[in-house]
Amino acid sequence: MSKKKAPIKLTHFQREILEAMRNGADMIINESNSGWVGDHPIGFETYNILLDKGFVVQMENASSKTSKERSYRITDEGLSLVNSLPPLKPKPLKKYTPAPATENQIEYGRDLGIDFPPNVNIDEARDLISAKLSGDRPANDHHRLFAKMFGAFYTSYTGKRELFDRIFNQLNRPTHEKDLCAWFVYRVYRHLVHGSDSAPITGPDHPIIQEIAQELVRNDAIVQSIQNYKGRNLIWFGKYTNPDGESYFGGTEGSPAYIKTSELLYAKGIVPNKEIKSL
Repeated sequence: MSKKKAPIKLTHFQREILEAMRNGADMIINESNSGWVGDHPIGFETYNILLDKGFVVQMENASSKTSKERSYRITDEGLSLVNSLPPLKPKPLKKYTPAPATENQIEYGRDLGIDFPPNVNIDEARDLISAKLSGDRPANDHHRLFAKMFGAFYTSYTGKRELFDRIFNQLNRPTHEKDLCAWFVYRVYRHLVHGSDSAPITGPDHPIIQEIAQELVRNDAIVQSIQNYKGRNLIWFGKYTNPDGESYFGGTEGSPAYIKTSELLYAKGIVPNKEIKSL
């Protein structure tokens, strides 16, 4: 007599992933073995379990933004399983409360010369230590507002370069291409107006920035060109020398994305006239 097959159990998150794929979302895995299903970030362990159980399979000849990405779809077995289960009840979100900084963080930070504020938490301590080690300058309130706008994690002590990296990483994922383009357009705009505090456009949510972003997002080559940047490259483009005489090199001004964005900004008449490079 054969034993009865044990029912397959899925975690709440695995159910969410399979349901999203049943509803048309593809699983995209990058070269670092992490990726997304729609708007769900997914790590190596989760997608590997679904792959091993035969619930997802890699798509052959699937088109993707880069050759370094792999696309997966739900299998008939995965579809049958998720369809046989009762509707998934929404899981209440738990408010994240960071733990206090660890003794090791405090000891290491003090060795670096950091004067920790009272009641510093583990995330704040991590940012303070990271900024100290990398020589990163503090981000300002304006930049933190952008991080909040896009849902990027930050603390009061996140460095500027680190914050720009987090914003970029938050946007450089499937379903967020337009926001990524808007952020890039705004950063090019800030470069072309020389970072002026009196510039009329104050954020990537401005209608003109959004209009240009909508045009860029329709061009896969331009989106990929933007994705080739790093977050901190968008603080400035080309060579920048601060009032202390220190020189920094930011993102390239020669990419298809930068050139096309410049053309569109000049065409809108919102930045000073300048000879435009050709693609």
